Amino acid sequence: MPKSAAGEVKGSLLSEAQFEAVASVLRRSGVLAFAVVVDSSVYTEDDFLAHRQGFADSLIRGLPPDANPILIENVHAHAASVLAMNEQLYTQAQTMLRLAKSVVAFSIPYYSLRQPKALGAFDWTIDAKDLVVTDWETLWRSLAAPLLQTFSINDPLGLPEGGDFRYLSRFFMETPDYLEPHFPEHVTSRRGINLTKIFFDSFRFSSETEPGLELADLLANGIRRALVGHLQPSGWEQFAAMMIPREGFQLVKLGNGASVNSLPYIQQAQKFYLGGRVMLTPGYRRQVND
Repeated sequence: MPKSAAGEVKGSLLSEAQFEAVASVLRRSGVLAFAVVVDSSVYTEDDFLAHRQGFADSLIRGLPPDANPILIENVHAHAASVLAMNEQLYTQAQTMLRLAKSVVAFSIPYYSLRQPKALGAFDWTIDAKDLVVTDWETLWRSLAAPLLQTFSINDPLGLPEGGDFRYLSRFFMETPDYLEPHFPEHVTSRRGINLTKIFFDSFRFSSETEPGLELADLLANGIRRALVGHLQPSGWEQFAAMMIPREGFQLVKLGNGASVNSLPYIQQAQKFYLGGRVMLTPGYRRQVND
């Protein structure tokens, strides 16, 4: 594979045939791919400010009148953290939250039916080459797990019956008492997943050249080139095939600009939306139908 002057495999240097070859190996290896895309050209600064304010307000608005004081204090602190973010950090926060939620929500049921041992550890490595690490570490530690916990109360993770969760069991927990009044009536289970353990048991920044980060860069670059028309379908269709339909790819708007459907690359985006991975195995579907 071609490498940069720093000795890294960079997606920008790969040909279509090389992209296809890498993606084909990853797909056959059972890899799930997730991507969250934000196009900053379709929103203005006013759009960004309005979106940031609306997101912060929605956190507070979601608090019930009788919320526990601890929960109220935490949510107000999260909202204040959001309002203090500049545009770049806020955009990164939105993509990170959506990406982290998708990875947890869909990789757990997917691998419980195929490779349950994979659920024994969640290793998060953030490429620190172009980041202000202190900002990102604060963002991840103070915002990611608490906000995802808040979201999961109303939209709990669905675990398929018959899935093998033995290796995930070390992440199970009973939900805290102070959250009890805030569960919707349709949520009957009180067994939760400790998101703090999932996110922080194995979490690090790295400025080193590592295969996992190189593959992530390759995937991100391939999607970017596909959307702007600089990579033909033969080079990226295998990437799309590693995504769960409608869940693996997200095209996010941070404003009231052009409709997503009017974007020039919407046809390529729709291919990623369609994905290629099937959540339920044939054996599981037969079992359910029987």
